[in-house]
Amino acid sequence: MRAYLSALVLSLAVCAAPAEEAPKAEPKPKAEPFQIYPVAELLGQAETIVIAEIGETTIDGTMLKVQQALKGPPDELLGTLNANDRQRRAEELLKREAAEREAAKKNPKAAPAAAQDPVDALPQIGVVCADRARLPAKGEVALFMLWEREKPTKELPIRYKIAHPQCVYDPKEVGAHVKVALLRRRPEDSTRYLRAWDAEMAAKLALRRGEDALRQMPAGNLESGLTLKVLRPKVSMSGDHSFNVTALFENSRSYDQAFYDGLVSGFGVRLRRKDDPADKAIIIRASNRQLTGPVDSATLNLVDEGDFSTIPSKANYSKEIRFDAKDLPELAGLNGEYVINLFYISTQTGKGLENLEAAPWTGTLMSNDAALVFKPNTAAVPAKPEKQP
Repeated sequence: MRAYLSALVLSLAVCAAPAEEAPKAEPKPKAEPFQIYPVAELLGQAETIVIAEIGETTIDGTMLKVQQALKGPPDELLGTLNANDRQRRAEELLKREAAEREAAKKNPKAAPAAAQDPVDALPQIGVVCADRARLPAKGEVALFMLWEREKPTKELPIRYKIAHPQCVYDPKEVGAHVKVALLRRRPEDSTRYLRAWDAEMAAKLALRRGEDALRQMPAGNLESGLTLKVLRPKVSMSGDHSFNVTALFENSRSYDQAFYDGLVSGFGVRLRRKDDPADKAIIIRASNRQLTGPVDSATLNLVDEGDFSTIPSKANYSKEIRFDAKDLPELAGLNGEYVINLFYISTQTGKGLENLEAAPWTGTLMSNDAALVFKPNTAAVPAKPEKQP
């Protein structure tokens, strides 16, 4: 009733006020994609790491039956512990740390023993799932990386939100790795991920962020003395939307520069319909698939002196590039007038190569705007073979 009366008073006040033009709603900022953390960052991000069995689910959240506490919870969350439990927990933790140090001295290469925190002295820990987040079934055991706190309740004095895909892991798959990394941090922990899914998603997110940056990049930029122009974009007569362009590098520096031109192409195009905004552009990267075939990316990324071409001082260098619809299915749905920009990206520094004619250029170039018209796809579609009786 009180809420109803408050709403009524507010509505009367609005009606009594002079009519004014409603302010325009400001557009909501675009949500940033979540970040995937490598091992070192993930272990630093998580303030509590436990291996626990999924327990009962109540209105307050899902209870965790903690089997091993690998990290935390922080002291400020342990306020419900009485003095004796707090003292016992501190003593057990000190004993465990001392035993781990002694074991590491005797056998530095051995994996650490399983954590033996006094979990029976811990307050009840619970988790609350955000939208689309899912927990394993009741009774199953999972490794939890927890950092986003929820307001405690009487039943669950320590609560966390499960809102990130790296909050829940299979302890059989990553448990030993987590224990080793917590005990002895290594440089590779800053770049490696706990599971293959993490590494794949991190690569996808990096690619997405790179494509967003390419969509907003101004045309015709100058970087480290180089500019890039796109000349003579021409759609193939085959009718499948394949097209060719000429890339023209211009070197304004007083010395030669080399650019990477190996099997992993650094070229691509930014295509947008003539009247569309920049964020509607599609990003298509050139492919050398017909040359490389099934060769894996690790092999293709091995470079030698022959993978670099030289752009002379105060001169130009041109190269023909084909975007073949056979390798680029994104081209199939294009139709109408487009603005095209050719871009080139290189991170190849030539480190370890001794016979390069010039220092390799690294960076990102975006060409001038050019026009390209795609007609409806007229390429013949292979007929399906008739079923044999």
